[in-house]
Amino acid sequence: MRKRWVVHVGAGPWQASAIRRVKELGYRTLAIDGNPASIGFSIADDFLVADIGDVQGVAKAVLAYFGASSESPVAVVCTACEIGMLSAANLRQVYDLPGTKLNLARRLTNKGAQRSAWSLLASPKYFVSGGRDLPSESELAEFRTDKLIIKPVDSSGSRGITVVPRGELRAEHLEKALQFSKNGEVIIEEFIQGTEYTIESVRLAGTSYPVLVTKKGKVAGTESTVANVLKSFPLDECRAGKIGSLLQCAHDALGYQNGVCHTEVIEDIRGSFWLVETAGRGAGFGVSENFIKYASGYDYFEASLYFDLGLPVDIPPPKLPEIISAVRFMECIPGVFVDIVNESNFVVYPLLEPGTLMSSPKSDADRMAYFYVQGASEYEVDSKMSNILEKIKIKVEAR
Repeated sequence: MRKRWVVHVGAGPWQASAIRRVKELGYRTLAIDGNPASIGFSIADDFLVADIGDVQGVAKAVLAYFGASSESPVAVVCTACEIGMLSAANLRQVYDLPGTKLNLARRLTNKGAQRSAWSLLASPKYFVSGGRDLPSESELAEFRTDKLIIKPVDSSGSRGITVVPRGELRAEHLEKALQFSKNGEVIIEEFIQGTEYTIESVRLAGTSYPVLVTKKGKVAGTESTVANVLKSFPLDECRAGKIGSLLQCAHDALGYQNGVCHTEVIEDIRGSFWLVETAGRGAGFGVSENFIKYASGYDYFEASLYFDLGLPVDIPPPKLPEIISAVRFMECIPGVFVDIVNESNFVVYPLLEPGTLMSSPKSDADRMAYFYVQGASEYEVDSKMSNILEKIKIKVEAR
């Protein structure tokens, strides 16, 4: 019996493990990526070089690939890959396959569409600009915060973000966000001061199950936009209730019924929670692939694959983990990366090749390595991270 085909949209470092795992499950894999040197191509049974952000281009390439045979894919997988979500959703629609379809994928990748769906929920006021358009004086007066945050409407990873005082907003402030916007739109919204959390969850038959809640630590000097720490956070009953209810309502409003979800919220100084954004995928940088299971025991990565493959998914444990776990990302510094000398007893996972040109961190992509720690308390985890960092030497050459 011939093995069935699964199409993987995206074949970079954070998709390679998905290709490997799906092959282990007994499928043949066709990987698609715009980079001819994608690491996943060496793992997949076959590959196509195509821009995964081009929805129609990807569909055309896949249809041509299977058009000459009697075979067709039985599933489409898109793991930790925001840019490929629309192309993957479109392929599922073309072949009538399980998983997120196109209309839902648009809501899960477009911040403006999410804000619109969340108009009755705790969501910051916003304005979507089609280029260099600014809010009118009356629209600007509706914003309740002293600062505004400007983002690409359809990009992830803190790319292209600027924070400005409300009274100083200018058209040139939109340029940075426009560089990272695929559809030429940016979103201007209230900047909520507070503690940012991420909630990794599973949505099963319309019910949201939180798997792990992490508190974000931010890189100094980045206006609280670039994260270098994710630390699990054992919620008290009050916080857990607020976050659980907000998460359920957010997914309901988007019409999200089944899948994994990566959601960001902010707790302000009054203890109120605000929706930032949500994504119908796992996070990159090894978070969905390894860290969530490390911290919670639940195989979130496998669940994300099973949703796309149309296989049964286990319900997560009813309680969040009590042990504190953290992933510490080592942000880039200006210079040419040479090596990491690790004299600690912990494994450090490098993200860069020697010779990579680095600059000061502007987005979550500006990371050179990461490591995991666990402890019985937040103090113990913080102490471990500090001790490890003292024993890691970064070799950098001047540009």
